Amino acid sequence: YMIGHHVLTPADSFKNLGVIIDNQLNFNQHINDITHRASTRARLIIKCFTSKDKDLLTKAYCTYVRSLLEYCSPI
Repeated sequence: YMIGHHVLTPADSFKNLGVIIDNQLNFNQHINDITHRASTRARLIIKCFTSKDKDLLTKAYCTYVRSLLEYCSPI
């Protein structure tokens, strides 16, 4: 494809509204990215919070990790 005299290069994947889609309409890269970010955040919560109170850790998990996992979950 071209716009004017500029050739458009094909993309392997693109990000739309925070969702990564590849050229075959698979969401594997998106799922891998989200699970990696969620596990990193969960590890940071365990590492950075000095208190091991279950209620506090549950609230931190729901705020920082669960919201990341639930965004666009039907995909």
